[in-house]
Amino acid sequence: MKSILSKETITKLEQMDYLEDILRTLYSGIENNFYSEEEMENDLEAVLWLAYVYINYDTYSAYLKAERLLKKVEKKGEKSGVWCYRYASSLLFLKKYELALKYCEQATENDPEYPWGWLLLAKMYYKFNENEKAFKAIESGLKLVPNDYEFITLKKEIENGESFSKIINHYIDEEYDKSRTDDEDRLERLEKEIADYKKRYTGRTKQKC
Repeated sequence: MKSILSKETITKLEQMDYLEDILRTLYSGIENNFYSEEEMENDLEAVLWLAYVYINYDTYSAYLKAERLLKKVEKKGEKSGVWCYRYASSLLFLKKYELALKYCEQATENDPEYPWGWLLLAKMYYKFNENEKAFKAIESGLKLVPNDYEFITLKKEIENGESFSKIINHYIDEEYDKSRTDDEDRLERLEKEIADYKKRYTGRTKQKC
């Protein structure tokens, strides 16, 4: 299925380091009348990039956006390992753990060559106390990316019985992750954001068009 994004645009997106640049590039297509916002939100490739940005923003409202956008293209993406992985990621941080596990398993079935599906699957198995399955998922991932920092760290932390909150609180960049001094509980912080979000929006009447 052809994307509304040109090959040149996708290549540019793949080379970008900053989330804001990715968003700016995607929305510039609307500003330049290459496509509409509705077309962008119904295009699998564009939505995968949007979801990538929102998931990495790491806030409750951003995870909600990612989930909504990904759900919108579910029929186009359900056979994609990347779509399932991103959808599972958003579900995880919205605390929809059973659904997250389901889509993690689907991600590795759809695309067993995509290593990050195995990484998230291992984390979700650990969440449900399926340690043996978690180690097997890690083994599958390490075959694809030998000696990868995230997989090695996850394996050690499962062996040490670390909390689920700790194992999902790492960064891809090994040097940055090791140099961190904060001891943030990611799930606890998101729990506060959820409470604040509900306090602000629950019971509000939607405006009529």
